[in-house]
Amino acid sequence: MSSDPHYERLRAAYEAGEPALTIELGKLYLARDPEDFGALMWYGMALEDVARYAEARATYDRALAIAEFSARVLVQRQVGHLHENRSEVAEAEAWYLKAIEGAPDAAQGYVYLGGLLAKNGRLEDAERVLRRGVSCTEGPVEEAWFNLGLVLRARERYLDALECFRTAVKLDPVYDAALDALHDVEQVLFHFPEA
Repeated sequence: MSSDPHYERLRAAYEAGEPALTIELGKLYLARDPEDFGALMWYGMALEDVARYAEARATYDRALAIAEFSARVLVQRQVGHLHENRSEVAEAEAWYLKAIEGAPDAAQGYVYLGGLLAKNGRLEDAERVLRRGVSCTEGPVEEAWFNLGLVLRARERYLDALECFRTAVKLDPVYDAALDALHDVEQVLFHFPEA
């Protein structure tokens, strides 16, 4: 973690959802320190946010070249996300699988891959991937439970979905999307057709 005020301003701009400012600050910061992994990632994600995909990919390639082994999965997931944004499903899937291979006990890769598969109608595959994700001990396991619940809800397996959403809310009591999905499934199970 840098105490450099320019670095902190870059981080704050990205976290505030200001991609144009992040890009401009990123250019300045990376001119001084072209091999700062965090700055490269924020800069690349801001470029991706404004659909400058080729520049984002080049930035991720730079980050991948300098990433420590444990950080490579962060870049791999983001490259997968870039391909997903470009509707390049096979490429996104391949990158998410690389990220899972690099960190098999981190839920993020399973969440990303499961979400991609679900959005593309591959619900059985998504369920299989997300079931592995909920058994992880690292990362947003509550998100894996939530996404698994979404897949099961789509497959009309409402009781199973209910348990998934309850688990997600137990892990994160202020998870609004999970609370909303839980309410939806409860309406179907306990108040239908009066709902």
